[in-house]
Amino acid sequence: MDLSEAVKWYMKAAEQGHAESKHDLGRMYYTGEGVLQNDKESFKWFRKAAEQGCARGQVNLGVCYFQGIGVS
Repeated sequence: MDLSEAVKWYMKAAEQGHAESKHDLGRMYYTGEGVLQNDKESFKWFRKAAEQGCARGQVNLGVCYFQGIGVS
């Protein structure tokens, strides 16, 4: 499995406005799958997905706020 290839395609879709891809990028940054783990990046992508109405993005953005992940 080539996770860096997955990140490339998720990023391509996210840049074109695909909300679920934005959520999936957030998850990858949250867990460090295919990218270096980065709380601020995960928060950023979850927020972008949430703002587009992606329910999974909204849930994970709430988790970030609740647990202080990627926010001060």
